[in-house]
Amino acid sequence: MVVLIAVAIAALVGMEVWWFNESSNPLKNDTALDVNTATVRELTALSGIDEPTANHIVDGRPYKRIYELML
Repeated sequence: MVVLIAVAIAALVGMEVWWFNESSNPLKNDTALDVNTATVRELTALSGIDEPTANHIVDGRPYKRIYELML
């Protein structure tokens, strides 16, 4: 849950999240994901985000505020 919140905050404010780029399919360090447009594949490339979590993020779109991801 903490990872999801951190990813959401970073994505919503456009911050670079370098510590999540350690998966088998890493994103470039200069890549920021927008939770409102990222694909399930892009979300699962982040460490700590599995496919069910990524699907949950996609199903809850659009997000206007960070706290919406915590509900």
